[in-house]
Amino acid sequence: MAQFYDAIIIGSGPAGMAAAFYLLLAGHDVTVFERDPAPGGMLRYGIPQYRLPKVEVLEAEYESVTRLGGKVVCDQALGRDFTLDDLQHQGYDAVLLAIGCYDTNKLGIPGEDATEVLDGLEYLRTATLALPYPGHAGKRGVVIGGGFTSMDCSRTSVRQGAAEVTLVYRRDMKSMPAANGAYEELHAALEDGVTAIFQAGPTRVITDDEGTVTGVEFIRMQLGEPDASGRRRPEPAKGTEFTIPCDRVLLAIGQGPDLSWVGPGSGGIEEARHRLKADAVTFSTGREGVFGAGDVRIGASTVVEAVAEGRRAAYA
Repeated sequence: MAQFYDAIIIGSGPAGMAAAFYLLLAGHDVTVFERDPAPGGMLRYGIPQYRLPKVEVLEAEYESVTRLGGKVVCDQALGRDFTLDDLQHQGYDAVLLAIGCYDTNKLGIPGEDATEVLDGLEYLRTATLALPYPGHAGKRGVVIGGGFTSMDCSRTSVRQGAAEVTLVYRRDMKSMPAANGAYEELHAALEDGVTAIFQAGPTRVITDDEGTVTGVEFIRMQLGEPDASGRRRPEPAKGTEFTIPCDRVLLAIGQGPDLSWVGPGSGGIEEARHRLKADAVTFSTGREGVFGAGDVRIGASTVVEAVAEGRRAAYA
């Protein structure tokens, strides 16, 4: 005889909602908690409207979960509004952590704490909410990074009226994550008017006496021996420094999950390499009844990979 469960999913991005969909199909009760005002995660707040229409595509897709009986509760964040203890004390049988990767990495260079150095994901979030970023029109922007987030930041900046947008990546073009099977992303950015500079790394953000950004100093990079990922490691070439004048900088150099809630009181939840430690087959964490899937487990990935994680986790 089939046994049915009450499941909580934390995070309504592609991994969380895919898990919800397949759990509902199997007959389980599912409630999804989302920290933002509307469900969607990176699909809603990280991917621009011109690439993923929210009403026509995203909301129509998400209706499949609510029509199957799933409940979505927004403005509820793990560690802020509830804890894992709270959920398990309420009698839920299983909790799936699918909170994604929202913490943008830092450059670790002088001047990056200036006001006009922006988190690329936060910039995209504001743009997705149809709120033009304050004072963005007419700005000379520099976007640092080579992944899909850097492409979205660059192309959104153009759409929001930036006077100039320069994309700078520390490796060569063929090594760009966004160019891995998706050269059209880079080409589309160039067609939009974005300037791309390759094999250059930032050394400092330049500010005036009042702390206003006036430019970014870079150094040319030469490709050395392969790193752990198999790509040749970029190394600075001495004496090749140059400056790009700008008044706004967008950081898009990768992101990781917010695991600030993990600690001695987490009941066996562990962090490994700045990711949630969960089994690759069972998706179980070190805490009974708690599972992890999606970017929080495997690191920042594609939507398709996140959906696959959610589906496999539902079966597990």
